[in-house]
Amino acid sequence: MSLKVPDTISAAAGLSAICGVASVGRHALAVADVTWHTRLTERTGVELVATRDFVGTRDGLDHGIHYNILADSLDHQLTDRMTRGIPF
Repeated sequence: MSLKVPDTISAAAGLSAICGVASVGRHALAVADVTWHTRLTERTGVELVATRDFVGTRDGLDHGIHYNILADSLDHQLTDRMTRGIPF
């Protein structure tokens, strides 16, 4: 397995991204892990997540099987020590 050095982007607006190209045997795949987060109010925020990578099992690597994830959530700080997240 070879992996090119990923590029990382991070911005004050809440964007974090790691992207690259992974090669396993004869299979090459653009991989990424991207997260964006912003505050709607002092106690409430929204997060979007996108991920793409190879399945890390022997069969997954041998056959070039990959997965894609796209998720979002709303979180609200209920107290100073407790936050409730809600996927939507």
